[in-house]
Amino acid sequence: MHYKFYYTPVLISLLLLSACSKWLNLKADKKAIIPATLQEFQALLDNHTFMNEGLPFLGELSTDDYYVRDVTMQSASVSAYIKNLYTWEKNLYNGEKNIAALNNNWNVPCRMVFYANVVLDGLKKISINTDNRQQIEQLQGSALFYRSFALYQLLVHFAPAYTSDAAAAQALGVPLRLDAGIDEPSVRAPLSTCYRQVMDDLLTAAPLLPATVTVPTRPSKAAAFALLGRMHMKKSEYAQALQMADSALYYNNALMNYNTDINSTTTYSFKRFNKEVIYHALMQSTSFTQYSQRLMDTLLYNSYSTGDLRKQAYYRKQTIGLQFIGSNDGTDQYFFGFATNELYLIKAEAAARTGNHTLALQTLNQLLVNRWQQGSFVPYTTANTMDALTLVIRERRKELVHRGLRWPDLKRLNKETGFKTTLKRRIDGKDYILEPGSAKYIFPLPDIVAELSGMMQNER
Repeated sequence: MHYKFYYTPVLISLLLLSACSKWLNLKADKKAIIPATLQEFQALLDNHTFMNEGLPFLGELSTDDYYVRDVTMQSASVSAYIKNLYTWEKNLYNGEKNIAALNNNWNVPCRMVFYANVVLDGLKKISINTDNRQQIEQLQGSALFYRSFALYQLLVHFAPAYTSDAAAAQALGVPLRLDAGIDEPSVRAPLSTCYRQVMDDLLTAAPLLPATVTVPTRPSKAAAFALLGRMHMKKSEYAQALQMADSALYYNNALMNYNTDINSTTTYSFKRFNKEVIYHALMQSTSFTQYSQRLMDTLLYNSYSTGDLRKQAYYRKQTIGLQFIGSNDGTDQYFFGFATNELYLIKAEAAARTGNHTLALQTLNQLLVNRWQQGSFVPYTTANTMDALTLVIRERRKELVHRGLRWPDLKRLNKETGFKTTLKRRIDGKDYILEPGSAKYIFPLPDIVAELSGMMQNER
């Protein structure tokens, strides 16, 4: 059974910003269905368009994984907003209010928060009995996961990196809407409060979620632990990150072997819902995610050694340059979910950072032996944890291409002298540079959102 919910993208954004009396009129509209049953709550969360697709692309389009040609930057078909994003312009929106930044990068995760809260509020009104307890608990866990994942997306793009508890208590995070009510205006919570809310929600969700799901568009225990692993990494809590990665891998530790699991006769290398996928989600497509516009960085490509099958699994040489073919969606859409290869890399990095370079290398080698031509991989060995950490971070860069992880990685690694990266682009003979720690790593709220809500805008 499918249900339609008549909330427009702009309307949902407004709901999360301030009271909106017009929304109340929707209750009298017979076309609007307000979910009230367990089946309706499940249908709302199962709406892939709302909950699994069209997720923010701001960070991915700002990374160094790819480049575009001068002719593309000169094309009238590419919006000024996308061009500004590519060149890290200070005035990203140029005063435009009705652009993709609102609908795709801010509003989509805000809409996820709202729908999750609709379910959580609705579940409180249903009496629990032996017949419905399991379904209610699973719905509650799912809604908490979706809310956490949505807040994570907002934090990645619209909030600073987490440097310390003291700094995070003073830094601005994102709005925290914990119910579907519209009477209170939204305000930006402290960064530390946002992180605590996301992690508390996930810790509550994990025992309520199922160990396995019929399709990975629904969250599972492994998905909750995977997101907890990411959050602990962003907070430099490495012992906890290691624990969360292990917890997720307990439920799914499968790895593809690129000797046998690559679709070499098809356009894209991997099947959708392949065995590494824990939770399936996709970024919004833009003009710069199209093959004809976006070409892969040659320095990144040349960093793969002979015998490393990721060169053919991720890239295809065309006349105009290298194109990416390695999405876990099996299409040209960027995968923004969770998969086991990321968990192995979280575990390996966390092990190195906690002084266990033996475990770090063991975990890294366990991943890489499945990525190299059979019989050609020589396991990595190092004498100390710093060398092991450097290896893990280097392989993380090569493994997790176009996964929505490079931007948050740059933000967190730029805090460390040994891993700082300066991004550079050259367009029509002009150089554009993004320095480590730049304020441009925090995207501005869409102008219309800042104006309507009165929330403090991010400085660029």
